[in-house]
Amino acid sequence: MKKPFADISADLAGMIADTEFPSLAAAAISHGQLVAAGASGVRKRGSTAQVTMQDKYHIGSCGKSMTATLAAILVSEGKIAWQTTLAEAFSDLSIHDDYKAVTLHQLLSHSAGCPGEESWEELRLLRGAPESQRRQLAEDTLRMPAQHPPGTTYQYANIGYAVAGAMLESVSGTPYEELLRDKLFAPLSMRSAGFHAPATNGRIDQPYGHNPAPVDPQPGGDCPVALVPAGDIHCSILDFARYVGFHLGSRAGAVLGKDELAFLHRPASPDGGYALGWCVLERPWANGSALTHAGSDGTFYSVMWLAPKIDFGVVAVCNMDAEESLPKCDEACAFLGIRYLKQQEANQ
Repeated sequence: MKKPFADISADLAGMIADTEFPSLAAAAISHGQLVAAGASGVRKRGSTAQVTMQDKYHIGSCGKSMTATLAAILVSEGKIAWQTTLAEAFSDLSIHDDYKAVTLHQLLSHSAGCPGEESWEELRLLRGAPESQRRQLAEDTLRMPAQHPPGTTYQYANIGYAVAGAMLESVSGTPYEELLRDKLFAPLSMRSAGFHAPATNGRIDQPYGHNPAPVDPQPGGDCPVALVPAGDIHCSILDFARYVGFHLGSRAGAVLGKDELAFLHRPASPDGGYALGWCVLERPWANGSALTHAGSDGTFYSVMWLAPKIDFGVVAVCNMDAEESLPKCDEACAFLGIRYLKQQEANQ
Protein backbone atom coordinates (compact mmCIF):
# COMPACT_ATOMS: atom_id res chain seq x y z
CA MET A 1 0.00 0.00 0.00
CA LYS A 2 1.38 3.41 -0.98
CA LYS A 3 2.03 5.86 1.83
CA PRO A 4 0.64 9.40 1.49
CA PHE A 5 3.24 11.96 0.48
CA ALA A 6 3.85 15.34 2.08
CA ASP A 7 2.43 18.38 0.27
CA ILE A 8 5.21 20.99 0.17
CA SER A 9 3.27 23.56 -1.86
CA ALA A 10 3.36 26.08 1.00
CA ASP A 11 7.14 25.73 1.26
CA LEU A 12 7.51 26.34 -2.46
CA ALA A 13 5.25 29.38 -2.20
CA GLY A 14 7.72 30.85 0.29
CA MET A 15 10.60 30.26 -2.12
CA ILE A 16 9.01 32.31 -4.89
CA ALA A 17 7.43 35.01 -2.73
CA ASP A 18 8.70 38.45 -3.74
CA THR A 19 10.39 37.06 -6.86
CA GLU A 20 9.53 37.17 -10.57
CA PHE A 21 8.93 33.42 -10.70
CA PRO A 22 5.36 32.67 -11.81
CA SER A 23 5.43 29.17 -10.31
CA LEU A 24 7.61 26.41 -8.91
CA ALA A 25 7.00 22.67 -8.53
CA ALA A 26 9.17 19.97 -6.96
CA ALA A 27 9.08 16.37 -5.73
CA ALA A 28 11.23 13.80 -3.94
CA ILE A 29 11.25 10.01 -4.18
CA SER A 30 12.89 7.65 -1.69
CA HIS A 31 13.12 3.87 -1.90
CA GLY A 32 10.50 3.73 -4.61
CA GLN A 33 8.01 5.94 -2.77
CA LEU A 34 6.98 9.51 -3.53
CA VAL A 35 7.66 11.20 -0.18
CA ALA A 36 6.97 14.84 -1.03
CA ALA A 37 5.61 16.94 -3.86
CA GLY A 38 4.10 20.35 -4.39
CA ALA A 39 3.35 23.16 -6.81
CA SER A 40 2.77 26.82 -6.14
CA GLY A 41 2.18 29.96 -8.17
CA VAL A 42 0.32 30.87 -11.34
CA ARG A 43 0.23 29.42 -14.83
CA LYS A 44 0.83 32.79 -16.42
CA ARG A 45 2.04 36.02 -14.88
CA GLY A 46 -0.84 38.48 -14.67
CA SER A 47 -3.44 35.71 -14.38
CA THR A 48 -5.01 34.15 -11.30
CA ALA A 49 -4.97 30.57 -12.62
CA GLN A 50 -3.10 28.59 -9.98
CA VAL A 51 -0.79 25.71 -10.87
CA THR A 52 -1.46 22.23 -9.49
CA MET A 53 0.64 19.09 -9.15
CA GLN A 54 -1.16 17.76 -12.24
CA ASP A 55 -0.05 20.72 -14.40
CA LYS A 56 2.41 20.02 -17.18
CA TYR A 57 5.84 21.64 -17.36
CA HIS A 58 8.32 21.56 -20.21
CA ILE A 59 11.42 19.66 -19.00
CA GLY A 60 13.81 20.59 -21.83
CA SER A 61 17.04 18.60 -21.99
CA CYS A 62 16.04 16.42 -19.06
CA GLY A 63 14.29 14.57 -21.88
CA LYS A 64 17.67 13.48 -23.29
CA SER A 65 17.78 10.63 -20.77
CA MET A 66 14.38 9.53 -22.08
CA THR A 67 15.80 9.27 -25.60
CA ALA A 68 18.73 7.23 -24.26
CA THR A 69 16.27 5.06 -22.32
CA LEU A 70 14.25 4.50 -25.48
CA ALA A 71 17.44 3.50 -27.27
CA ALA A 72 18.17 0.96 -24.52
CA ILE A 73 14.68 -0.49 -24.93
CA LEU A 74 15.17 -0.94 -28.68
CA VAL A 75 18.61 -2.47 -28.03
CA SER A 76 16.99 -4.96 -25.64
CA GLU A 77 14.46 -5.79 -28.36
CA GLY A 78 17.22 -6.44 -30.89
CA LYS A 79 16.15 -3.63 -33.23
CA ILE A 80 19.45 -1.78 -32.92
CA ALA A 81 22.80 -2.13 -31.12
CA TRP A 82 24.84 0.40 -29.20
CA GLN A 83 27.55 -0.03 -31.83
CA THR A 84 25.21 0.36 -34.81
CA THR A 85 26.82 2.97 -37.07
CA LEU A 86 25.29 5.87 -38.94
CA ALA A 87 26.29 4.20 -42.21
CA GLU A 88 24.32 1.10 -41.20
CA ALA A 89 21.25 3.01 -40.01
CA PHE A 90 21.17 5.38 -42.98
CA SER A 91 22.45 3.21 -45.82
CA ASP A 92 20.67 5.38 -48.41
CA LEU A 93 22.15 8.72 -47.26
CA SER A 94 25.33 10.35 -48.47
CA ILE A 95 27.43 10.47 -45.29
CA HIS A 96 30.79 12.19 -44.87
CA ASP A 97 33.61 9.78 -44.09
CA ASP A 98 34.01 11.40 -40.64
CA TYR A 99 30.56 10.19 -39.61
CA LYS A 100 30.24 6.78 -41.26
CA ALA A 101 31.58 4.82 -38.29
CA VAL A 102 29.91 6.96 -35.61
CA THR A 103 27.77 4.81 -33.31
CA LEU A 104 24.49 5.27 -31.50
CA HIS A 105 26.45 5.12 -28.23
CA GLN A 106 28.70 7.99 -29.33
CA LEU A 107 25.73 10.16 -30.30
CA LEU A 108 24.10 9.67 -26.90
CA SER A 109 27.34 10.38 -25.01
CA HIS A 110 27.98 13.62 -26.95
CA SER A 111 31.18 12.26 -28.47
CA ALA A 112 30.13 11.91 -32.13
CA GLY A 113 31.64 15.20 -33.32
CA CYS A 114 28.25 16.77 -34.08
CA PRO A 115 27.91 20.57 -34.10
CA GLY A 116 27.42 22.01 -30.65
CA GLU A 117 25.14 24.80 -31.84
CA GLU A 118 22.09 24.88 -34.07
CA SER A 119 19.87 27.56 -35.60
CA TRP A 120 16.31 27.24 -34.34
CA GLU A 121 15.19 29.70 -36.99
CA GLU A 122 16.54 27.48 -39.77
CA LEU A 123 15.15 24.31 -38.20
CA ARG A 124 11.68 25.88 -38.02
CA LEU A 125 11.78 26.20 -41.81
CA LEU A 126 11.80 22.41 -42.22
CA ARG A 127 8.48 20.99 -43.39
CA GLY A 128 6.75 17.62 -43.37
CA ALA A 129 6.09 15.03 -40.68
CA PRO A 130 8.35 15.21 -37.60
CA GLU A 131 10.25 12.08 -38.63
CA SER A 132 10.84 13.58 -42.09
CA GLN A 133 12.23 16.76 -40.53
CA ARG A 134 14.60 14.75 -38.34
CA ARG A 135 15.77 12.73 -41.32
CA GLN A 136 16.41 15.97 -43.21
CA LEU A 137 18.38 17.32 -40.26
CA ALA A 138 20.41 14.10 -40.18
CA GLU A 139 21.10 14.31 -43.90
CA ASP A 140 22.15 17.98 -43.70
CA THR A 141 24.42 17.30 -40.70
CA LEU A 142 26.06 14.07 -41.82
CA ARG A 143 27.14 15.23 -45.26
CA MET A 144 29.41 17.82 -43.60
CA PRO A 145 32.73 17.09 -41.82
CA ALA A 146 32.57 16.38 -38.09
CA GLN A 147 33.62 19.22 -35.78
CA HIS A 148 35.93 16.86 -33.86
CA PRO A 149 37.27 13.38 -34.59
CA PRO A 150 34.46 11.13 -33.31
CA GLY A 151 35.16 9.44 -30.00
CA THR A 152 37.84 11.91 -28.93
CA THR A 153 36.02 14.94 -27.55
CA TYR A 154 32.95 15.65 -25.42
CA GLN A 155 30.78 18.32 -27.04
CA TYR A 156 27.21 18.78 -25.88
CA ALA A 157 25.08 18.63 -29.02
CA ASN A 158 21.31 18.79 -29.39
CA ILE A 159 21.80 17.81 -33.03
CA GLY A 160 23.46 14.56 -31.97
CA TYR A 161 20.36 13.56 -30.02
CA ALA A 162 18.10 14.54 -32.92
CA VAL A 163 20.18 12.32 -35.22
CA ALA A 164 19.99 9.50 -32.65
CA GLY A 165 16.21 9.88 -32.66
CA ALA A 166 16.24 9.64 -36.44
CA MET A 167 18.32 6.44 -36.15
CA LEU A 168 15.71 4.90 -33.86
CA GLU A 169 13.00 5.86 -36.34
CA SER A 170 14.97 4.40 -39.23
CA VAL A 171 15.51 0.98 -37.66
CA SER A 172 11.99 0.71 -36.19
CA GLY A 173 9.91 2.30 -38.95
CA THR A 174 8.02 4.21 -36.24
CA PRO A 175 8.05 7.94 -35.37
CA TYR A 176 9.99 8.87 -32.25
CA GLU A 177 6.93 10.33 -30.53
CA GLU A 178 4.97 7.10 -30.97
CA LEU A 179 7.92 5.02 -29.79
CA LEU A 180 8.35 7.04 -26.61
CA ARG A 181 4.63 7.00 -25.81
CA ASP A 182 4.29 3.24 -26.33
CA LYS A 183 7.57 2.03 -24.87
CA LEU A 184 8.20 4.44 -21.97
CA PHE A 185 5.28 6.69 -21.06
CA ALA A 186 2.60 3.98 -21.17
CA PRO A 187 4.50 1.28 -19.21
CA LEU A 188 5.42 3.83 -16.52
CA SER A 189 1.86 5.25 -16.41
CA MET A 190 3.16 8.74 -17.25
CA ARG A 191 -0.27 9.87 -18.42
CA SER A 192 0.58 13.57 -18.42
CA ALA A 193 3.66 13.17 -20.62
CA GLY A 194 3.64 14.58 -24.13
CA PHE A 195 5.55 16.78 -26.52
CA HIS A 196 6.02 20.52 -27.14
CA ALA A 197 4.98 23.47 -24.98
CA PRO A 198 2.10 22.36 -22.73
CA ALA A 199 -0.28 25.32 -23.03
CA THR A 200 -2.50 26.45 -25.90
CA ASN A 201 -2.18 29.88 -27.50
CA GLY A 202 -4.92 32.17 -26.24
CA ARG A 203 -5.84 29.89 -23.33
CA ILE A 204 -4.40 29.47 -19.86
CA ASP A 205 -5.07 25.75 -19.81
CA GLN A 206 -1.52 24.84 -18.69
CA PRO A 207 1.55 26.79 -17.51
CA TYR A 208 2.99 29.32 -19.95
CA GLY A 209 6.74 29.71 -20.23
CA HIS A 210 8.33 33.07 -19.38
CA ASN A 211 11.55 34.77 -20.46
CA PRO A 212 10.94 36.72 -18.24
CA ALA A 213 7.58 37.91 -19.71
CA PRO A 214 4.98 35.33 -20.76
CA VAL A 215 5.71 33.70 -24.13
CA ASP A 216 2.98 32.26 -26.36
CA PRO A 217 3.46 28.49 -26.58
CA GLN A 218 3.60 28.51 -30.39
CA PRO A 219 5.95 29.15 -31.97
CA GLY A 220 8.21 31.13 -29.65
CA GLY A 221 7.68 28.99 -26.55
CA ASP A 222 8.60 25.72 -28.21
CA CYS A 223 11.56 23.88 -29.71
CA PRO A 224 11.77 23.06 -33.42
CA VAL A 225 10.07 19.75 -34.21
CA ALA A 226 13.32 18.20 -35.44
CA LEU A 227 14.83 18.60 -31.96
CA VAL A 228 12.14 16.70 -30.03
CA PRO A 229 14.56 13.83 -29.10
CA ALA A 230 16.99 16.42 -27.69
CA GLY A 231 14.38 17.67 -25.21
CA ASP A 232 10.90 18.81 -26.22
CA ILE A 233 8.84 16.89 -23.65
CA HIS A 234 6.39 18.00 -20.98
CA CYS A 235 4.91 16.23 -17.96
CA SER A 236 3.55 16.88 -14.49
CA ILE A 237 5.86 17.06 -11.49
CA LEU A 238 4.33 13.78 -10.29
CA ASP A 239 5.15 11.99 -13.54
CA PHE A 240 8.60 13.56 -13.56
CA ALA A 241 9.17 12.02 -10.13
CA ARG A 242 7.74 8.71 -11.37
CA TYR A 243 10.31 8.71 -14.17
CA VAL A 244 13.16 9.41 -11.73
CA GLY A 245 11.88 6.59 -9.51
CA PHE A 246 12.09 4.25 -12.49
CA HIS A 247 15.74 5.18 -13.02
CA LEU A 248 16.37 4.48 -9.34
CA GLY A 249 15.01 0.98 -9.90
CA SER A 250 11.48 1.24 -8.49
CA ARG A 251 9.98 -0.09 -11.73
CA ALA A 252 12.96 -2.11 -12.94
CA GLY A 253 11.68 -4.93 -15.08
CA ALA A 254 8.65 -2.99 -16.31
CA VAL A 255 10.74 -1.41 -19.06
CA LEU A 256 14.42 -2.17 -18.42
CA GLY A 257 16.32 -4.24 -15.90
CA LYS A 258 18.76 -2.93 -13.31
CA ASP A 259 21.82 -3.89 -15.36
CA GLU A 260 20.47 -1.96 -18.34
CA LEU A 261 19.78 1.07 -16.16
CA ALA A 262 23.30 0.86 -14.73
CA PHE A 263 24.66 0.88 -18.30
CA LEU A 264 22.77 4.09 -19.03
CA HIS A 265 24.22 5.66 -15.88
CA ARG A 266 27.84 4.67 -16.59
CA PRO A 267 30.19 7.49 -17.66
CA ALA A 268 30.68 7.18 -21.41
CA SER A 269 32.07 10.48 -22.71
CA PRO A 270 35.81 10.91 -23.34
CA ASP A 271 36.08 13.22 -20.31
CA GLY A 272 34.17 10.79 -18.08
CA GLY A 273 31.58 13.34 -16.99
CA TYR A 274 28.61 12.31 -19.13
CA ALA A 275 26.79 9.01 -19.29
CA LEU A 276 23.85 8.45 -21.67
CA GLY A 277 21.53 11.39 -20.99
CA TRP A 278 23.00 12.03 -17.53
CA CYS A 279 25.80 14.16 -16.10
CA VAL A 280 27.78 12.16 -13.53
CA LEU A 281 29.14 14.01 -10.49
CA GLU A 282 30.67 12.86 -7.23
CA ARG A 283 28.70 14.15 -4.24
CA PRO A 284 29.23 13.28 -0.54
CA TRP A 285 25.49 13.40 0.17
CA ALA A 286 24.96 10.74 -2.53
CA ASN A 287 27.64 8.44 -1.05
CA GLY A 288 29.40 8.56 -4.41
CA SER A 289 28.12 9.24 -7.89
CA ALA A 290 25.07 11.43 -8.40
CA LEU A 291 23.23 11.70 -11.71
CA THR A 292 21.87 15.05 -12.76
CA HIS A 293 20.63 17.05 -15.71
CA ALA A 294 19.06 20.44 -16.29
CA GLY A 295 16.81 21.45 -19.13
CA SER A 296 15.26 24.48 -20.77
CA ASP A 297 13.42 25.39 -23.93
CA GLY A 298 14.15 29.07 -23.28
CA THR A 299 10.94 29.65 -21.30
CA PHE A 300 10.84 26.80 -18.71
CA TYR A 301 13.58 25.34 -16.52
CA SER A 302 13.95 21.89 -14.96
CA VAL A 303 16.47 20.02 -12.81
CA MET A 304 16.74 16.42 -11.66
CA TRP A 305 19.15 14.81 -9.19
CA LEU A 306 19.46 11.08 -8.53
CA ALA A 307 21.56 9.26 -5.95
CA PRO A 308 21.40 5.57 -6.91
CA LYS A 309 23.52 4.32 -3.99
CA ILE A 310 21.08 5.71 -1.43
CA ASP A 311 17.96 5.29 -3.60
CA PHE A 312 16.93 8.93 -3.47
CA GLY A 313 15.97 11.46 -6.12
CA VAL A 314 14.58 15.00 -6.46
CA VAL A 315 13.15 17.03 -9.33
CA ALA A 316 12.16 20.68 -9.67
CA VAL A 317 10.60 22.75 -12.45
CA CYS A 318 9.64 26.38 -12.98
CA ASN A 319 7.92 28.17 -15.85
CA MET A 320 10.59 30.82 -16.37
CA ASP A 321 14.04 30.68 -17.92
CA ALA A 322 16.28 33.35 -16.43
CA GLU A 323 19.63 33.65 -14.70
CA GLU A 324 17.95 32.80 -11.41
CA SER A 325 16.11 29.68 -12.67
CA LEU A 326 18.82 27.10 -12.00
CA PRO A 327 19.56 28.43 -8.48
CA LYS A 328 15.83 28.47 -7.70
CA CYS A 329 15.29 24.88 -8.89
CA ASP A 330 18.41 23.79 -7.00
CA GLU A 331 17.08 25.56 -3.90
CA ALA A 332 13.93 23.45 -4.08
CA CYS A 333 15.99 20.29 -4.62
CA ALA A 334 18.27 21.13 -1.68
CA PHE A 335 15.28 21.77 0.56
CA LEU A 336 13.89 18.33 -0.29
CA GLY A 337 17.27 16.70 0.11
CA ILE A 338 17.95 18.20 3.52
CA ARG A 339 14.51 17.36 4.90
CA TYR A 340 13.89 13.92 3.42
CA LEU A 341 17.40 12.49 3.44
CA LYS A 342 17.40 13.10 7.20
CA GLN A 343 14.03 11.38 7.39
CA GLN A 344 15.36 8.50 5.31
CA GLU A 345 18.37 8.12 7.63
CA ALA A 346 16.11 8.20 10.68
CA ASN A 347 14.00 5.37 9.28
CA GLN A 348 16.98 3.09 8.65
